[in-house]
Amino acid sequence: MTTTTIDTDQSPPASTAQAAVADGWARVRSSWMAVGAAYLMSVVLALPLAAALALGLEQSLAHREAAERMLASWDGLWHRSFAAQAQGLEATFDAGVVGIGAVLRSLDALVTGALFDVPLPIAVAGLLYLVGWVLLSGGLLARFGGDSRGVVGLGALHFRRLLVIAAVGWLAWALVLGWLLPALGGWVRVQTRDVIDERILAVWILGKYAVVWILMLAIRLVIDYAKVAAVEDPARSSWTALQQALAFCRHRALAVLGIAVMLGVVSLGLLFAYALVAPGAAQGNGFKIMIAFAISQTSVVARVVMRAWALASAQALWRSHVTRGHVTRP
Repeated sequence: MTTTTIDTDQSPPASTAQAAVADGWARVRSSWMAVGAAYLMSVVLALPLAAALALGLEQSLAHREAAERMLASWDGLWHRSFAAQAQGLEATFDAGVVGIGAVLRSLDALVTGALFDVPLPIAVAGLLYLVGWVLLSGGLLARFGGDSRGVVGLGALHFRRLLVIAAVGWLAWALVLGWLLPALGGWVRVQTRDVIDERILAVWILGKYAVVWILMLAIRLVIDYAKVAAVEDPARSSWTALQQALAFCRHRALAVLGIAVMLGVVSLGLLFAYALVAPGAAQGNGFKIMIAFAISQTSVVARVVMRAWALASAQALWRSHVTRGHVTRP
């Protein structure tokens, strides 16, 4: 079988973080359609949840004046009565589902480790999203590497090994958020039991979250580079890829962190820009609602693009290492 490839390696190896980020962006730009598949996956997974929530809201608002008030603005009186009896998915509906509040609420749940405190339908959709990203990350890395075949088919070729790598990361994250974060919280409470200065208490709390999220970032980086290693060499096992990625991240720590910092700054800039244009609740007709929906989807598209950019940049840095013959054997 003949494989059609795209030549993506005419430029010199991206041996620095800045060069890797630039190279990664070029790879993303050359594969816009493949990146779009990741966005479509998020929409497909969200539609059943949105339909179920819409049905519950329709039943609550039917034949009530609150329906007209909700079209013009937010009706707090209706929401209090709705929230008092809402369960499961419906309990997640509040004023924060629109505008920048939707993004900030997700970030708050991520930072505070409240990801496990979600209704079962959202948890199932989240798990499917994670598994879907494992499939697409393999396909995207293969496309970024020069293979022009379909992103889903390419993802299927690498799926088994990448799923093992991702599962190791999920387990590590679960241990950090499910065990280490509560343990640190209890330890901080003991250490600050007699502290009356709120500034000192704030420093302790910030320190707790700094430890947790440095570990979370480290896990994320090792897993990303392990995925790159696995896709670059189909004969490389999941465990070998993890070992080589860990060695690589230690050896090229400054470049690896440099990529993470640069892309993190871009992400913060996009978040700030979205906060300026994010639509609120005052959408009074179907046309305005559709415009608001289109604007709100820009934040989803941005997150997908940033994730693809991170993978492509990691691949570019890894390839510079391989080109120089520095891949560390376990």
